Amino acid sequence: MTPSAEELCKVREIKNLMQHMEVMLSVMQARYFLEEMKKTSKKFEQTMEGAFEVDGRLLAFVVSYGRSFLSAGRGRTVLKPEQVYGDDAELLKMHHEIMNFRNRKYAHHDDSLIPTQAGFIVEEGDHLVIVPQLQFGFPLDSYERYRPLMKQMDHYLYEKQEALLKKASEKIGREIRMPSGPPPHWSSD
Repeated sequence: MTPSAEELCKVREIKNLMQHMEVMLSVMQARYFLEEMKKTSKKFEQTMEGAFEVDGRLLAFVVSYGRSFLSAGRGRTVLKPEQVYGDDAELLKMHHEIMNFRNRKYAHHDDSLIPTQAGFIVEEGDHLVIVPQLQFGFPLDSYERYRPLMKQMDHYLYEKQEALLKKASEKIGREIRMPSGPPPHWSSD
């Protein structure tokens, strides 16, 4: 007799698999926004709209990526960078770079993507006009730079999924499979 969906969801190994799928979704979102950054960097215009577009895509990538490594409440899966990237110093360095960027710019606003300085123009008469001078500094190479990181993440998550499927299958005494197929149309891989 096949257990009901409700009964299956109570099995610890199935719960672990479901939590793993939440992490996979965050990583899929991060990959999507990294791909979108590739498109944005090719057509970047030095305008406020262009700056906000790059910043928005970078924000989405950094938050989606970081979500997988941060505590998200009781019973949530949190990845450990050393497990995902092993002893690959370059990938760990990139990971910490993204997490620092997340913490300093997006989560706590310590840094700004668009630093400002004040310029003063003396107007005719007796008043000054403050003119903000924006300095643009964008990581437009983020796509190529972080792509190896995401490839390793994909590999790790696939291996973890296979191990979780095996454990869950053994627990309930029936093989469990997940659909798989080609990458989404927006992914280069």
